[in-house]
Amino acid sequence: MPKGPTTDAEIVATIPQLAMLGHSAREIHRIIHADPRFADRERPALRTVQAHVSKLHVRDSSGIWSLAAADPETSGLVLDALATIIDVSEGRVTTFTVAEAAWIEAIHRARRDIPAEDAWYLSRFYVTRERHNEPTDDLDAYLAYAPWRDNDARERYITATIAGHIPAATIFLATIERGAQLHDADGNVAGIDTSLVRGFAEGPEVFRRRRAKGVGR
Repeated sequence: MPKGPTTDAEIVATIPQLAMLGHSAREIHRIIHADPRFADRERPALRTVQAHVSKLHVRDSSGIWSLAAADPETSGLVLDALATIIDVSEGRVTTFTVAEAAWIEAIHRARRDIPAEDAWYLSRFYVTRERHNEPTDDLDAYLAYAPWRDNDARERYITATIAGHIPAATIFLATIERGAQLHDADGNVAGIDTSLVRGFAEGPEVFRRRRAKGVGR
């Protein structure tokens, strides 16, 4: 029986990011179809987007996080993350659950230099995986390699995924554009190497070919 079309990997990675930021499946479907990056790709039907979004909905009974019941020594980390997410989500997300906050605290204690937005994305993935009893080795490896730090850390992480030593984490696509920034002679951001983003989304084989040519280093 022939298989249906496979959804583009970068689009698959974009769906949970938008869903976490409070967009509905219909909104995500419209955003993807309007995004010029995906104009030449096989874009998913609404039903496919709905299926991906539904995987992220888990019953989190931990309750809404509140500063009143928080540990004062670590609450600042959660508040910093909350302000960032309110801005990034344009007010669609204004609260964390207790479980998310606990993961944000744990992630920041392990990796104090991780961007607040990334810590929240990871917390959501950890909570979802726990509820579904799914492995988190890709998330743990992402934190271990800390590819958000600089080009060397990003290169080391990509090399490890290409070699098959670790599974690639979807969240890397949420942060890779920062690592793919192109800078001018004064160090200012002059643009994004979008081909690097596309290359990682398409998989290790693309990176092997690109690395052989000295591209995306």
